[in-house]
Amino acid sequence: MASSWLAEMDWLIQDIDRNGLATTPEEAGARPVPTFEASADRACATD
Repeated sequence: MASSWLAEMDWLIQDIDRNGLATTPEEAGARPVPTFEASADRACATD
């Protein structure tokens, strides 16, 4: 599963492709934004 920030960036790129840039706060506020859940699973490699 992709991390939350990656899913959000993917959505944002697709939204801009479909709808163009939101160049004012009003345009940005008028766009629906999906909810993204952050992944709690974080792991670091250990030796």
